[in-house]
Amino acid sequence: MGFDESMGLEWDDEKSSLCKRRRGYLLQDLAKMVFASPVGEYTHRDYPEQIRLVGMADSKFYTLVFEEIEDDLGYYKHLITYWESEEWEVKAVKVKK
Repeated sequence: MGFDESMGLEWDDEKSSLCKRRRGYLLQDLAKMVFASPVGEYTHRDYPEQIRLVGMADSKFYTLVFEEIEDDLGYYKHLITYWESEEWEVKAVKVKK
């Protein structure tokens, strides 16, 4: 398990490596870029505990999926996955603003 205490991020190292091979970025690296330039967020009705944050990275929109966790160790965001945003996702979060 990887952890970035300064940003309160946690991730699975194996999943992060898989994301890098399939989509171009380590999960934690993409997350830092998306958190730095968020456009908006939404939840999927089938996964209400997950937050889907749409933001920019290298001039493209990406959707980052994570859960907010609070336990005896504190508060952090558990990173799950990401993908290049679909056009409808970008439009949907921009309309909500």
